[in-house]
Amino acid sequence: MYWTFDSLWQKAKIFAKRGLEAERTGPLFPFWMSLALEALARATVAKVHPALLADPQDGGGESLWYAFGYPPQKPQPPKSIQMKTVLIRCKRVTPEFTDREEKFCLGLVDLRNRELHSGEPVFDAYPTRLWLAEYYRVCKILLLAVGKELDDMLGRDEAAGAEQMVGEMEKQTQKEALDLIARARESFENLPEEEREHRRAVGGEKASQSKRLSGTTVDCPACGAKAVIAGKRTGSSEPRLRQDVIVQEHAFIPVKLSCPTCGLSLEGYGLLHAAGLGGQFSAIEEHDPVEFHGIDPYELVDPHKVIEAYFEPEYGND
Repeated sequence: MYWTFDSLWQKAKIFAKRGLEAERTGPLFPFWMSLALEALARATVAKVHPALLADPQDGGGESLWYAFGYPPQKPQPPKSIQMKTVLIRCKRVTPEFTDREEKFCLGLVDLRNRELHSGEPVFDAYPTRLWLAEYYRVCKILLLAVGKELDDMLGRDEAAGAEQMVGEMEKQTQKEALDLIARARESFENLPEEEREHRRAVGGEKASQSKRLSGTTVDCPACGAKAVIAGKRTGSSEPRLRQDVIVQEHAFIPVKLSCPTCGLSLEGYGLLHAAGLGGQFSAIEEHDPVEFHGIDPYELVDPHKVIEAYFEPEYGND
């Protein structure tokens, strides 16, 4: 069975090796590296279970049986899910793999498909400055999810350069975050004091009203007022009974900050992490036991007994 983590991980390393052996300015380098990234993404999902790679619409469930180690019973080979679905599942498996990383991967897959299925020489004019640093950053996220490092996939020498490129990108992201915060702070501080106080009062109320289960409030790094952080759910605890309600704890990774007071907006986990707001947060959700389990209360009551209890016999008529 070739959907196991080990088989896909070995293929990712083979493709990466072929890419690194190619000319860096030629089309084969991005071509092989795009294949390596796809194999790595599929390996990340397979690390949870190979069944997550099975196409559920193959008819008869043959692909799902194959994912559990059963040999195919039909001449058609088992089908795995498309790359778009793989990336959606990577976001579920790896909290740090966000919309930004998904968008990058889909863009690279699209270029690879155009290279293969059209006469357009896409990779002939695709210099490394446009993609390589981000490529290594995305690979690092996926590798950490499966307990690996860039060194394991690229080799020691290449990994050292890759780490340097990723580090420079993170510095640039931090600079971008700090610049956005500084501009919002300056704009807010230039307002008249009366206007600032009014905005603080109104903004604090808006922040409290706009907060949802999947969000939390923090002190805005620009103006100090309450800002709202929206999150992406990364996991949930098992539901448990607490007194007369069922509670669940949900974990979230921050993906966007909005401050209704000064207007600061930081979108994407990278910017929030660079601003010192990248830690996960949790929220408790309470459920009514009857609604949570889909219980119909009337099914638990004998209507005849209810009628007998309601209509008491009249005194002296028995």
